[in-house]
Amino acid sequence: MNGKWDHSTKPSTYKLLDKYGKVFYSGSFKDCMNKQETMNEQITQDVYFTRGYEKGYSDAQESLSRKMSKVIMDDHDAGYDQGIKDCHRILKEQLDEMIEEQKAIYENYEYKDEWSALMKLQDVRKKLFGKYNQEL
Repeated sequence: MNGKWDHSTKPSTYKLLDKYGKVFYSGSFKDCMNKQETMNEQITQDVYFTRGYEKGYSDAQESLSRKMSKVIMDDHDAGYDQGIKDCHRILKEQLDEMIEEQKAIYENYEYKDEWSALMKLQDVRKKLFGKYNQEL
């Protein structure tokens, strides 16, 4: 901000000018300097407040974005987990059916190859899902 002396008044006054050269405050030099200092402090406080506000606002947006992303990922993970569970259940059911069919074949024919196939199926079932309850 600029200022200028006005010596046409007694005592002389100092005038503060805005950026367009218009007088926005006049008084003693000390009053003008105090006014200018006060305005600078207000501007600085406003700038700091605005920066803080914008930082807080952007942090809140980021936090909400992360929470929303987590909610979406939790839903995605829940769907994924459910898909895995369904896949395990279906695979277990299919293995159990294959074992039962192989048992029926073995009971009818009692060949060594059918026994070997049955044992392999039961081993696969054990390794994937734990003990097979209906073992021979």
